[in-house]
Amino acid sequence: DPPDDNGYLLQRYMLHSDIHFGSRVRFFFQLKSGLASGEVNLRPPDEDKLDVNQGFMDLNLFDGSDRKLVLRIGRQEIALGSSRLVSFREGPNVRQSFDGFRLSLCEMGWSVDVLATKPVETNVGFFDDAPDHARSFWGIYAVHSVPFLPKATADIYYLGLDRKRAQFDQGTEREIRHSIGARVSRPVGGVDYNFEALYQWGAFGPGHISAWTVASDTGYTVKHTAWKPRLSLKADVASGDKDPNNPDLQSFNPLFPKGAYFGEDSLIGPVNFFDLHPTAELHISRAVTLMPSTLFFW
Repeated sequence: DPPDDNGYLLQRYMLHSDIHFGSRVRFFFQLKSGLASGEVNLRPPDEDKLDVNQGFMDLNLFDGSDRKLVLRIGRQEIALGSSRLVSFREGPNVRQSFDGFRLSLCEMGWSVDVLATKPVETNVGFFDDAPDHARSFWGIYAVHSVPFLPKATADIYYLGLDRKRAQFDQGTEREIRHSIGARVSRPVGGVDYNFEALYQWGAFGPGHISAWTVASDTGYTVKHTAWKPRLSLKADVASGDKDPNNPDLQSFNPLFPKGAYFGEDSLIGPVNFFDLHPTAELHISRAVTLMPSTLFFW
């Protein structure tokens, strides 16, 4: 106080209720309130006074020792893989949710999700967040362990996006974009890695879409020393458009990213860039972790 461009307080309040009727039926309901005090230039996901963040029903269609099939209907958060492309947007103040259907299958070591949704708008008032009928999002995402790579898992997926009014340097047109990708990862502990590659195609108005990205995060943790240091290097690249006067579009679309892709300040997003991001982690105690890092960005 007084409000200025530098100082503000972000607050988030969430309250949920989780009710199970046996092993077959579940109801989950969650309210959210995101407030921004003293902020002059609000970003869209910074404030939402009061609304429904999640409200869904789970139907357990088959529950066996080696198979599980669950249908989720309603408003829900969605995070896929490392949350690089589809996330509940933890970085900004107000999280992202979706209205629609999600069918989850676990069988023979596979975990498969089939989605058909519409993203939920973030509006600042009371109970005014509605599904965005100008956008549709669907896809299939599958995960399985990799037998010849210890502790590693592989993700393969297809994701579809339809935006009736998408804005790029060429102008505003309807965007229908298809994404196909794969990811291989190993959790932190000794040698860890997270490699992902993706290609996108489709149409932007009269033009054709051809975009791509490659992302990597490689690290090593020294387990048997004080503070268990982890040294890591992220190296990423995503395509950008070649000519704004040409209707064809090469700009990568990050879909629904986590919001704090390169850091908590959320200044830039993963499109049209090269970056190198070395980091050192020192686990001083269970409650304290020191993470000095540097970002090189083009």
